Amino acid sequence: MKRFALLVAVLGVVALGWGYWHTLTHATVNVALHDVALKTDRQAYGQIKNAEVVLLDADGAALAQGRASEPYGTVWFTHPQVGDCSRFESQATVADAAPQAWTDCLEAQSTWFAQWMNQTRYASLEFGPCRIEKIPVQIYSSAGDWWLWWVPLPHIGGKPYTYYGLTLTVDGAHCSAAGPGTNPVPQRRSAPK
Repeated sequence: MKRFALLVAVLGVVALGWGYWHTLTHATVNVALHDVALKTDRQAYGQIKNAEVVLLDADGAALAQGRASEPYGTVWFTHPQVGDCSRFESQATVADAAPQAWTDCLEAQSTWFAQWMNQTRYASLEFGPCRIEKIPVQIYSSAGDWWLWWVPLPHIGGKPYTYYGLTLTVDGAHCSAAGPGTNPVPQRRSAPK
């Protein structure tokens, strides 16, 4: 009986250790793009659905480049080797190999995000005629319930990831940052493309 209890304890420690390790080495990133110039009587801002985003470290060096595109404005980042995983999204129902390619791409991106996301301090954003440089960002992160990864229920369990989220709030009418702690001074407008 003692051996069985010891085996269960060892397996529990190994399972929890693996979950903790996976959380440290795999991450997801969500970037929301808000424009206060799109304010209506029903909402405080509108969503920017077509933009280029660059995340920067404290020295202003680029960590990652991403693109938000119609119709939802989801920001997809371009991994240095595997590229942008969104290209597999439309193929996932067409080709048999696409779901595995999608999974492999997301796996590569999740380990890549975990390597640098904590270093992010600024973002640059280009949308419409605006280009706003070095917008200070505040990152939200959560490891969630990593210790429940082994639970075989639909809404609990599964591989644990660290979730990173950040919101860029700008004023598109003045091409300036508009979020908390940002500089409201207009920066520059780029020439129409």
